[in-house]
Amino acid sequence: MTTKTLATHYGALTPEERFRLILAAHARGDDTEAERLVGAAQRWTFSNVDYSPFAHALQEVQMITFMELIDEAARHDEARVRFNDVVSLRNGDTEDRANLSACLFQAYRIQIFILQTKAAGWNLFCERIGFAPFSTWQHLPGFDRLERALDGVAQCPALSPAELLESLNGTRPDGEPEVTAARLISADKYADEIERTFRVRAQRWGAK
Repeated sequence: MTTKTLATHYGALTPEERFRLILAAHARGDDTEAERLVGAAQRWTFSNVDYSPFAHALQEVQMITFMELIDEAARHDEARVRFNDVVSLRNGDTEDRANLSACLFQAYRIQIFILQTKAAGWNLFCERIGFAPFSTWQHLPGFDRLERALDGVAQCPALSPAELLESLNGTRPDGEPEVTAARLISADKYADEIERTFRVRAQRWGAK
């Protein structure tokens, strides 16, 4: 029996069987087979409230932002640990240790800046649409880590944008263009980025 002949029986599959075969076809790069399976599926017609595209879009950008902030919280924790490890060293050249400690503290403060800025951007986006920023994250795995990181950075001195520019330009490789303020992340820029993603996702869900 050829694949094309077999496809004539795809209509007899259960929805779950078809779904699993579609996943398998995509996994092996067989788009033709996946399309045949999709084409054999029955269509459902249903209605929904007119604001549902925005609700779906918000759910998606929430998860995207949460994962990004969790990643930044992890980077913050790693930077803090590296700095603390050097500070706790008792062996080695004192001057070398001091220089390394200063570099790692600077990297730590940069990570604080990024985490604080992105968290502020998420808060700003949520303020624009009237949504409580952490209302649906509290029971997700990793939220406690994010919360601890945000509480911790509030007690530490983050770099100012001017200090960050000075640091980035002071360590940039030879030949690389100078970093300008326009290239730095800000709460407004991050909120705008989230909003653009929100609008695109809403349109995919059928928003007019």
